[in-house]
Amino acid sequence: MIKVTTEVDGAVVSSLNLYILENDDPAHDNRPFALIENIRTDPEHRRKGHASRNIRRAEQMARDAGCYKMMICTSSSREEVHRLYRNAGYDGGYKTCYYKAL
Repeated sequence: MIKVTTEVDGAVVSSLNLYILENDDPAHDNRPFALIENIRTDPEHRRKGHASRNIRRAEQMARDAGCYKMMICTSSSREEVHRLYRNAGYDGGYKTCYYKAL
């Protein structure tokens, strides 16, 4: 797991977790894929571009690692969260994700 963060005045105000996952699918030349989870921004720092910058940085890290795709998972139903992902170019209707707590 790679923690991608943005700091303001020495304090972390936004972060996400980036996972680079191995893949043995020959259809994608066994290239890894990336998963982003736990995107967080302190409420007083929202809508200032911090999360968008972190997503772009994570995408570059995934490209540098040779990933063929990147996914974002969220449990949030807040429209502003989904707008952030759509504005970053992610398609919310492409895959279906199922969840089970352990």
